[in-house]
Amino acid sequence: MLRMIWWLSKKLGPDRAGRLAAGIAGVTGPLLSRSSMLSANLAVALPGLPDSRRRSLVRLAWREIGRVMGEFPNLEQICVAEADERLEIVEHYDMEPIRRRERQAIFVSGHFANWELAAGCSRKARFPLSVLYSPQANGAVDAMVQHYREGLGVEMVPRKQAVRGIIKALQKGRNFGLLLDQRYDEGQDVPFFGHDTPSGIAAAQIAIRMKLDYVPVRIQRVKDAHFRITFMPSIDPDPGCGTPMEQAIDMTRRAYGLFEGWIREQPESWLCLKRRWPRNVYRSIGQDI
Repeated sequence: MLRMIWWLSKKLGPDRAGRLAAGIAGVTGPLLSRSSMLSANLAVALPGLPDSRRRSLVRLAWREIGRVMGEFPNLEQICVAEADERLEIVEHYDMEPIRRRERQAIFVSGHFANWELAAGCSRKARFPLSVLYSPQANGAVDAMVQHYREGLGVEMVPRKQAVRGIIKALQKGRNFGLLLDQRYDEGQDVPFFGHDTPSGIAAAQIAIRMKLDYVPVRIQRVKDAHFRITFMPSIDPDPGCGTPMEQAIDMTRRAYGLFEGWIREQPESWLCLKRRWPRNVYRSIGQDI
């Protein structure tokens, strides 16, 4: 069934496929069990939000998720489009040394708009990139996902090989990218929207150890399958924080601070369907998950 849906999406192209999938997901998504997790995450991130507004944001977020699914078979068209200029690149961080391979960086982002394009923008911005990904449990589905991800033009590193994969890619002269807004149960506690949550600080630790730039990347949907990708200024370690681990926690905290601002500005674009905080955080605000 998924193969047929993505075949049709490919035929329709990214704009029409995205609109069609958004309409379907906006109706069916809120009825799914995962929708309660999406609502609970918004309740933690945006306390005091009226229930009616949160329900509206949940519907809008499902529409955005639908767009991502409809666009997935069209990733290559989005990434390489020239006439349409589907990807607008904004550089508040100087990318030229990265393009000339005079510097390397670790790029961090989150599940915003079509998060796949945090990796795909490397084709447009012309720099080598490896990224971390979580394989699908279903082998056939994973094969299809990886087939379409080939259009991103990046090297894919399985999440189980995270630290080793990052270091190996960097040693080959590549840069590395990963989505930071996930829960890492074995990670260090870092505040996110005022609540400590286990977080992955390994990327910041490697950036400190290897003297790399640590660069947040924002993905925004402009309209249909047209996006703005913004490379933010590098987050540098603060020697006043103490040990390298404490510095890495602080760098991750500052990246989260940017994410918080983006989510408050466009809450419907944050597509978080998994538990993000410890369960006691949800219970403290009356969210039973």
